[in-house]
Amino acid sequence: MRKQIFFVFFILTMLSTICHAQINSGFQFDGQNRSYIVYTPAIYNPGTPVPLVFVLHGLTQSGQSIMNVSNFNAIADTANFILVYPDGIGNSWNINANLPGSSTTNDIGFIEALIDTISANYSIDQNRIYSCGFSAGGFMSHMLACKSSRCFAAIASVAGTMTDSVYNTCSPAFNLPVLQIHGTSDNIVNFNGSLGNKSATDVVDFWKNFNGCNAAPVITSLPNTSLLDFSTVQLLDYSPCSNDNLVQMLKVNGGGHQWPGTSSLLGGLGTINMDINASAEIWNFFRSYSCNSTTQGINSSTPEWIYLQPLSGNDYLLKGSVTIVLIQVYSTNGQLIETQNVSLPFKINVNNYQSGMYLINVRSGNFQNTFKIKKP
Repeated sequence: MRKQIFFVFFILTMLSTICHAQINSGFQFDGQNRSYIVYTPAIYNPGTPVPLVFVLHGLTQSGQSIMNVSNFNAIADTANFILVYPDGIGNSWNINANLPGSSTTNDIGFIEALIDTISANYSIDQNRIYSCGFSAGGFMSHMLACKSSRCFAAIASVAGTMTDSVYNTCSPAFNLPVLQIHGTSDNIVNFNGSLGNKSATDVVDFWKNFNGCNAAPVITSLPNTSLLDFSTVQLLDYSPCSNDNLVQMLKVNGGGHQWPGTSSLLGGLGTINMDINASAEIWNFFRSYSCNSTTQGINSSTPEWIYLQPLSGNDYLLKGSVTIVLIQVYSTNGQLIETQNVSLPFKINVNNYQSGMYLINVRSGNFQNTFKIKKP
């Protein structure tokens, strides 16, 4: 009986880690109603300042849709940072596109005001504010880095570059690390550029030169863990850079206008690469940087993170910032199904499990996290 009570307590404890707080809110800015979503992980403690990450949606999308596509919340649940998903007016951003009907809204001012609003209601580490985005949201993240008076500790762009106008007038107030993720078969925001838009290489070259990085990158082919996505990933690393402000590109060979690693089929167009998870890659890039100390990584004080990425069929890929972990798989009635020490990344296959829900408890030292999966 005591063992059963222990299992019930364990399951309730593990399920409690899945709890979170999502708040839809808004305020008036420049005479317009502006809306946004704030996601707070269950482990957030108001007494401890945490990082703030902006995730900016693409054209025709919303904060809610990019939240669903990116699944960034799962990363925040482990790494303990707050996410904000703003809505652009008319589902777009003012990225200086210079096209008829383009947005002329002061989105830089709105996002700066949103930082102040979030900071007034949550305990935010002002030196660890980051921005990333998809497509137009990627354009907007580059624009924030170019034109905002606020310090963003790092930015990342997925399938978004710079318009010619922003590129030609980009004058950053701060040096900052930049990560570009882009598919070579992107037919919406062409990898090689298009009329009015710079190529992914042009944008990376700009930040490489601005940050005083090495002219030629070190190119590493990442493991092709998903053979069915017909795409591969190369990491282009331009280090060393001045003040260690890293500039990198994840070049998705054969990838479309998509958020790599997403399980959503409605997040973009073209091939979805499943060898990487863009959200996990972005946070792993962001986590080392702070506005008051960009010359030194802060990994030693940054929480460890582990992410469970769904693959095709009944496979899952466990990835993280640690190397060796203990995996314990429990059924929802508390039965221990499997336990083993593994090296990350590690593929989990549930084909041999019976249909139902399972809890996967992952431990590394004092760190642990629990994921819920379903076997059809």
